[in-house]
Amino acid sequence: MASSYVPESIFELHDAIARDFISNYGRDVILVFLKRVQCDCAADSIGEKPGNHWVDGAHLPAHAFCQQCGGEGYRIDEITQTVKMAVYYAPKDWIKINSVLTLESTDGIIQTRSLIESIVLIEQCDYIVADANVAGYGPLKYKLKGRPVPHGIRGDNEVIALWQRI
Repeated sequence: MASSYVPESIFELHDAIARDFISNYGRDVILVFLKRVQCDCAADSIGEKPGNHWVDGAHLPAHAFCQQCGGEGYRIDEITQTVKMAVYYAPKDWIKINSVLTLESTDGIIQTRSLIESIVLIEQCDYIVADANVAGYGPLKYKLKGRPVPHGIRGDNEVIALWQRI
């Protein structure tokens, strides 16, 4: 039986082409991380926690809820980071991956392809905005569906992920 040998230069060329494709033709995708922070309402005298109490000079009128936290004492801040990704909206354009994820329907689902360096950010983000250039024109928010899958000739230079519209 003959063994086949693939030169390392073939793998390097494929990696370079994949990087160039994503950096030149990929979209700026915004990854959004939600962080719970303490609101800056006037502090309660018990425990010095935000109490949504109005004090002279504060931003609250008497007997009104804080506009930032709604009286909870905490608000949600969005932290964003932009990553280049190839975004595929039509299932016919998706890259075929062997995944344990089964889909009943592909409505509202997109596939993204990015560099492997972004896999940790993808797993930790709460949702993405699929195209930063049109973010203000419509709801393009998607939540990760399943786990990202490493992809490539050796499986070590790209990551494929499926996202469900929210």
